[in-house]
Amino acid sequence: MPLTLRVGTAPLRRTALDPLLRCVADDELGHVIISPLDLRWLYHPYDGGADVIAPSVRERDGLKSRHADWLPTPPSRL
Repeated sequence: MPLTLRVGTAPLRRTALDPLLRCVADDELGHVIISPLDLRWLYHPYDGGADVIAPSVRERDGLKSRHADWLPTPPSRL
């Protein structure tokens, strides 16, 4: 299967990515990575959740504590 890459930009509105995220959640679209233009962090949503690659351990741990209710139960080694 050939690999197709698409790059786009979206305005910084709260709901700008909702249609894209809905397609990912419904498993209609995969292999999506969202990031700012400088690539300082990456967000990889998929139909069962998401992975975040933060720019530092401190920021990763901050996200983990602020969004603890989003983490799987029982917690894995995140």
